[in-house]
Amino acid sequence: MQFKATVVSLSEIDENEITISINNEILVCFLAYYPNTLELGQQYEVELSLFFIDDSNIDISRHTKMNDSFCRIGNIYGYQVFGILYDNKIRTNTIILEDDVFRNYSGFESEDVCLKVDRINLAIV
Repeated sequence: MQFKATVVSLSEIDENEITISINNEILVCFLAYYPNTLELGQQYEVELSLFFIDDSNIDISRHTKMNDSFCRIGNIYGYQVFGILYDNKIRTNTIILEDDVFRNYSGFESEDVCLKVDRINLAIV
């Protein structure tokens, strides 16, 4: 899905690491594609996609609703995403993420879930 995101920071160590703000949610993403140079504080149209190292074995579980939508796992790109799974989407408090892999998890339809993603990819569109 596409969103308007503001660039908060760019890593000086890892050229693929970008920190963005979408709907007041701060996310550290893997910068998969960008056409030009990026400027701090500027807003861009972006597309987010979820990356799983093994998408045949996704870590998803029922979970009590959380106040936080995203919980970063250490200093890596991984996150625990908390939201409601429905119609191949996960709706967090701030963002809706869509992925065809959710078709395999219809047993969690309309449930509060915790989903572990290995990274969130970001492409500037």
